[in-house]
Amino acid sequence: MDEIIAEKVITATYYKLSLIKEQISQIRLHSFPSDNPKQLAEIIKVICNLFQEYLLRLQNDASSQPVEVARLAKFIANTTGELASHLRFVEGASIERTPWNMVLPFQSFVKDIYQPNSFLIVRPQWQYNYKVIWDLVEVYKEHIEKGLSKKVSLDQKVFNTKLYIVSFPGFEKNNLLLHANLGHEIGHPIASEFLAAEAESAKAKPQYLPRIAEELEKVLEKVLEKYLGRDATELEKYAQKGKLQAHIVFLRKRGLEEIISDLISVNLFGIASLFATEEIADISQSIDEVKAPQYYPPLRMRLRLMYEELLSNGLDSMFNNVDAQRTFQQNDFNMHVLSAVKERLDIIKTTVSIDKDKNHIENDPILKIAYDSILEVLPKIKGFIKTRISGHVFEFEKIHNTVLPLCDRIANRIPPNAVEIDPFMPVIADIPAILNAGWFYKITCLSKLSSYRKQEEYVKELNILNDLLLKAVELSHVHREYFKWIKDSKK
Repeated sequence: MDEIIAEKVITATYYKLSLIKEQISQIRLHSFPSDNPKQLAEIIKVICNLFQEYLLRLQNDASSQPVEVARLAKFIANTTGELASHLRFVEGASIERTPWNMVLPFQSFVKDIYQPNSFLIVRPQWQYNYKVIWDLVEVYKEHIEKGLSKKVSLDQKVFNTKLYIVSFPGFEKNNLLLHANLGHEIGHPIASEFLAAEAESAKAKPQYLPRIAEELEKVLEKVLEKYLGRDATELEKYAQKGKLQAHIVFLRKRGLEEIISDLISVNLFGIASLFATEEIADISQSIDEVKAPQYYPPLRMRLRLMYEELLSNGLDSMFNNVDAQRTFQQNDFNMHVLSAVKERLDIIKTTVSIDKDKNHIENDPILKIAYDSILEVLPKIKGFIKTRISGHVFEFEKIHNTVLPLCDRIANRIPPNAVEIDPFMPVIADIPAILNAGWFYKITCLSKLSSYRKQEEYVKELNILNDLLLKAVELSHVHREYFKWIKDSKK
């Protein structure tokens, strides 16, 4: 009986793998903004071939080791189903479903931050959220090596790559302004680097764990009474204490994952990242609570930390240095832009000055211990970020030299891809500068349309703005690639 089951599973799974390969052949006919989705399709195809070869080897052992063969065949069958579901990452990354103008520039921007052997896929999702999956190829490799008892030969050239899949809300495809939130997703893998290093160092010399245990001890009786009542046994108390400490460590980790990613985003994209996060906060049911199951930090706290990071990076210099004074004197439109941006920043300043989120945390002893531990490590995190993304931190001198001139181009319906003071030596704008120019223009010129209840005109103008920004990102990338080609051709 076991031999019959093994044969049936092998035959059915071999067929399913063939179907996946056929679907890959069909998907490869689609147009993609880069070759990265096809690279993932090729990796999945390599795994399918490997599994089919392995199944043929298993078939030879079906009569002598039917139970083991059935187990391995079922493992491959279950993995095959998971692999098939990952084709959505490839299919969704087609030109029709992505903001194709920004994909290559964004991939290039991210590759400078991640490892040279990394590749990134941008694709939509139905859920209204931004998300990143990373190290998927490494997961494939570990899963295959662990699940198959017989030795398998994995092509290191194929499996020694880092894959990042970044998802955005599908219907916001062309809303480049909101895609400043992608900076947060870029930050997640880097946040995991910090947390992994912290965990590694804690093995030799624990730092935050003793502190958490010490603080928990101070409030333990009160907390245990809340969870267990007054008649709990010592054994029940001991078990609950362990659960509470583990939950505090989990809350700390979740908080750090999001806060580190926020700080990376605001360091990469500057004020644009703050404005994009504020837009998400505006539609949130609550910005002051930590809620299950995601346990995100309060959005008010996140906005506060981002705003404070911008201040420490020189935010005020936009309005009170020599360049600012010169801008006010020379260009009425630039003065208007800076005034509107300052007004919006003042609103955010007022928002983050309210303490409702702090009160929420202070009134929960478990949350308080977790978030006190987060705040203690913040200086170390900020130093880590500055070192890790050195050379990519947004510089506020760009505001007057690049961002404001780009706003001028947008006002004249010209894509803000470069500052052409000298037509023979234009200053090519990067993604952060283009995003900031877009947000500055939106806040200055489009906000009044919504306040005047001219919603249809607002929609039209915002679509035009996003089209100009998408074209600017594309042209900027082409421009850089052209100059790189000229430089390389002279070697």
